This record gives sequence, C-alpha cells and structure tokens, in this order.
Amino acid sequence: QLADFRSYYEATREDINQDMPLSTLLKISNRLKEWHETDYAPVIVPIVDFSAVLQNKNTIAIAARRLASIMKDEKRIRSALPPSKEIVFTQLIKKTQAAIAQAMKLNARAEDALALPDADDAIDVSVDNADMLIRQAYAHFIAMSKLLKK
Repeated sequence: QLADFRSYYEATREDINQDMPLSTLLKISNRLKEWHETDYAPVIVPIVDFSAVLQNKNTIAIAARRLASIMKDEKRIRSALPPSKEIVFTQLIKKTQAAIAQAMKLNARAEDALALPDADDAIDVSVDNADMLIRQAYAHFIAMSKLLKK
C-alpha cells in the first residue's frame, strides 16, 4: 500500500508543469488533498501514532532508569551537598519523579487510545504532553548534575 501511495504521489507530481493554468493546478491540488484525507491519512496516521507512543514509551523508560540510578546514590549525593543544595536536589528529585510518573500515565492513555477509532487528536495531545514532561525531567537531570559540579 505504501508503494501505491508513492506511485500516486509521483504520478500527480508528473502531471504538474509550469505552463498549466491556475484552475488546473487548483483541481490537481484539491484532488491531492481529497486523496490525502480519504486514502492516505487513514492508513498512515495510525502508524505514526503507534510509532510515537512506542518511541515515547522507550524515552520514558530511559528517563526512569536514569532516575533509578540517581536514587541508588541519593543518600551519598545528599550527604556530599551543603544543606542549601541538598534542599534543591531533593526538590529536583521530587519534580523529576512527578514528571516521569505523569508522562507514564499520559503515554498509557495514548496507548489505550490506539485501539479507539478517531482518537488521533487525543493520542497527539497525550504524546505531546508526555514528551514535554520528559523534557522537563531531563532539564531536572541537568540541574542536578550542575549542583554536583559546583
């Protein structure tokens, strides 16, 4: 089916030339848009959604493993920090835990929505929000690292 999509797109592209009147280009454009909405998107969007959920799941798992690694050394790290930095470190740990936990929930919600019809928007929102939370978690990891270097 992907080969058919490519063939259709290439055939449409070959139909276009610089000497065409605008009305013909508009017809081709409208036909391509209709094809995209009726034939292409219903096949491709679920694949993209599935890939996004799976990729997020892996990214979240990596962040969780990194946090677990930090937590193994938490007592040692905290004892090496002055009290003011220890407080900041503890806050960063809590924020990171919360961000990862919420990202897991959002990605699970997106994964559940994969089985539902017309859930593209819900999946996109959940995946995007989970992504944002994981970026926040990594910002916290960087802040923790900077605390230890100072």
